[in-house]
Amino acid sequence: MEGRSYSGTAVDIYALGVVLFALVTKSTPFQSLGKLNPGQTVLASDKLYQLFCLDKNSYYGRYAQCNMSMEFRSLIDSMLNANPLLRPTHADLLMHPWVANQEVTAE
Repeated sequence: MEGRSYSGTAVDIYALGVVLFALVTKSTPFQSLGKLNPGQTVLASDKLYQLFCLDKNSYYGRYAQCNMSMEFRSLIDSMLNANPLLRPTHADLLMHPWVANQEVTAE
């Protein structure tokens, strides 16, 4: 959106984080943005994204009714990290405590 180069893998991790967040909370993590004006950043344009980046407690407080575990918050924080270089790999995701501790039951 900002016209910068990107890593496809890091973008996939981010997108997966958005989908996972939506599945758990039944809402999207940030505002829907269209095309940005030249020189405009996502951080400056999206108040929820600003809150996520600058004040995690207030951000997650908006979703208190969802009873998110600290493990889930940690996973989402890493997947939606503003710095793509700091996002986990697919292998890292599989080893994350929130993923690794999920029980799979067959019905």
